[in-house]
Amino acid sequence: ADVSLATVRALGRCECRVIDYRHLKPLLKSYPAEEEFFKSLATGRKLNLEMAQQQQQAKPRRSSQTHSSLGASSFAAQTTPGTGIRPYSRRKNQTTKMHLLVTQNETLLGNVDFFSGCHPDFLKRLAPCLEIKTFEEGDDIIREGDEGYLMYLLKS
Repeated sequence: ADVSLATVRALGRCECRVIDYRHLKPLLKSYPAEEEFFKSLATGRKLNLEMAQQQQQAKPRRSSQTHSSLGASSFAAQTTPGTGIRPYSRRKNQTTKMHLLVTQNETLLGNVDFFSGCHPDFLKRLAPCLEIKTFEEGDDIIREGDEGYLMYLLKS
């Protein structure tokens, strides 16, 4: 099998959901079937990468750039200037937006074949962990050689 590493670049403005393995790992401890599924995927991917690296050893290497971590989204509290107090309406609005986003994420996860065998409670607990990442035309989404601790859900 010809396995190659590749850079994925946005052809236009693109919004995707990102799952950080550092958020997924603790959740998997409560769901052994899902943990085994993801471990088998990681093992297979690791073997494929090792094969690809062996195939590419004879080829000249391109310099690779590393990207900064996308990390966890920060929902910093906004305050009324000079008071240090967040207005209730703003908190309520943020809570409503977060609830809507989590609901959308649950629906998204339920419609992705990759997650079709996962327990519904697992998906419900995973939904708040999804982060939104927006890429502009020409942005690298994934760069060849980057460490793979993020999973991207892209809608074409």
